Amino acid sequence: MKIILITGMSGVGKTTIAKELCKNNDKYNFIFSYTDRVVREKNEFGHTFVDSNYMDLLLERSDIVAQTKIEKNRYCTIESQFDENKVNVYIVDVYGINDTIKAFPTADIMSILIKRREIEVDCIRQDRDVCVPAREDVDFCIDNNGKVESVVNTINALVNFDLFNKPSHIVETIENKLEYIDSQYRCLDEIRASLLKQLWYKYEGLYRKLCIYVEEKVNEEFDFNIKVTPDEAPEFDGEYLTFNVIGAYDDSDISWDVLNKITELLSYHAHTYCSDNNISDALAYRLYIGTYDEEEYV
Repeated sequence: MKIILITGMSGVGKTTIAKELCKNNDKYNFIFSYTDRVVREKNEFGHTFVDSNYMDLLLERSDIVAQTKIEKNRYCTIESQFDENKVNVYIVDVYGINDTIKAFPTADIMSILIKRREIEVDCIRQDRDVCVPAREDVDFCIDNNGKVESVVNTINALVNFDLFNKPSHIVETIENKLEYIDSQYRCLDEIRASLLKQLWYKYEGLYRKLCIYVEEKVNEEFDFNIKVTPDEAPEFDGEYLTFNVIGAYDDSDISWDVLNKITELLSYHAHTYCSDNNISDALAYRLYIGTYDEEEYV
């Protein structure tokens, strides 16, 4: 079983974050704590509201996970609320963290402290915050100073990388997990570099033919002996392999009008070649033009 324990001061957004997280109810199971306090607002989320008699019966059960009392109001959860096949999300105080760990000694548990710079809550709710754990008492601390979506994405990432504290019979720490993730990144970087080389090899012949084609077409119209040299270091932006089409000439006194015309022809013939050979979706290019000694971007 996997359990996320969310904690923090009143007003930091714990319930909002948990509610947003649990919109994916195929993956997450929100734990509604039972309470005999009055409802603060219509359709209040986060609790199952019961009367005092029903709460008395609940507190007599032997399968209570956690219970607490704030002023005269009582709160509790029971084991049957937790789903073995989902990630359970439970909002707790410091006592709730300890009680949950004791109740589920074989579960994978992750405790998260939510913080926020500006909090607007009444003094009564702030008085309850004596039960908020310190940073060293939890696994992760997340600032909720931007969008709730950002916090939810962070928690999803922690879950996807399985950064839970494992039960005592499984020797696996968060440090082990992070080391494993780092090794995965290193491996993926090596794979990416290798695949980029393969992509370059795949299109290298077409690109060199493109350079020859563009050079021949441009020189048919000009007497400047334009040289279009291949690019040995294409770039990959995640979608396109981008080459530099480099046109060089040996006359530094060339007029701007002619220079612009050459640039237009380079672009036109490069585009024509890519279209005629159906490789527009594979290759992208940038045009450079200048003298043999000094090239400049146009």
